[in-house]
Amino acid sequence: MVILSSPSPFQEELIEVAVIPHLSGIAEDRDLAVRRQATQLLVDLAESCSTHHFTSLLDIIERVASRSLVCPGPLEVSERDPTAESPMEDVRTAIRGLLEILQSKLYSLPASHASRVYELLIGHLQLHYKNKYSSAVACSIRLQVAYT
Repeated sequence: MVILSSPSPFQEELIEVAVIPHLSGIAEDRDLAVRRQATQLLVDLAESCSTHHFTSLLDIIERVASRSLVCPGPLEVSERDPTAESPMEDVRTAIRGLLEILQSKLYSLPASHASRVYELLIGHLQLHYKNKYSSAVACSIRLQVAYT
């Protein structure tokens, strides 16, 4: 990816001009693969970002992570076909990414970045219990957060 390999000044400009405006509504995209790849890009950028754009990137990741974990239909896709991808794979990517960001930001300044990521993860877990998410994906996400 050009944006990940660009020197820092250009990366910041690309985030401001291209990434944030074009990916701000990614949580509503109908294509799972697009949501998942865009979320991974946002995670990668946020992990290396130490400027004011970090907050905007996290806001977008938060919208993806806040999507409902209730799958339509009687069984989840993964329960019917273990090789199939879950329709909530983008949420899992967002949470896994937040965990990676937390691990890297925990040892760097500003401390507010790690604090914000931690608050997002706790808020996400609270949504699980508030909405009584019990799907396999929801359980998997809770397990990842608990053991990280």
